[in-house]
Amino acid sequence: MNSDIEFLPFPEQDLGYLKRIADVVRAHEVNISEDRILDLMQIKHRWPKGSVEVINQLARSSDRFYCSDNFLIFNEWKKLYDLGFTSILCNVLDLTKELRDLDEKMLAVKGSYTNANLYISAGTQEHRPSFPLHTHDYHVVVKGLYGQTVWQVEDKILTLNPGEVFMIPVETPHAVINSPSPRLTLTLNVSG
Repeated sequence: MNSDIEFLPFPEQDLGYLKRIADVVRAHEVNISEDRILDLMQIKHRWPKGSVEVINQLARSSDRFYCSDNFLIFNEWKKLYDLGFTSILCNVLDLTKELRDLDEKMLAVKGSYTNANLYISAGTQEHRPSFPLHTHDYHVVVKGLYGQTVWQVEDKILTLNPGEVFMIPVETPHAVINSPSPRLTLTLNVSG
């Protein structure tokens, strides 16, 4: 298991707060199987245009699987999923009771609601498993839900297994560099 946030440099004034958040996320069970998430993806009006993106081979975001009323066409999206492309499901803390409960727990620590995304893939050896190294202007909490991913965070290579949590400091370059089997990863934006 990764040593969570101890290996990364965090601003001293944020460290206690971020450890509390990591502890909340680590302790909170989120049980979503591949079958369950694919079932939830079929709720047509839950996924308006912009709420699901696919990372294409050029590391750009694609959303050409929406109908004229701007809702997801599941079967069109699923073709890309089956080919191994990674998708981002945006703002998902309303999706299940477990995720709603996590949002409430995060609220008690942060004093604000949290934006969170799910990264889902059927696994790939050929396609990009994420965007290339990139940064955010907020800290990111990462929790593996199922499957294994290999990350580059700055110059470190980290393996994330189901149930494990790590935090990425603000403005720290990071990317998933390997995701060979089906995976679901939760990322939480800690912006305030």
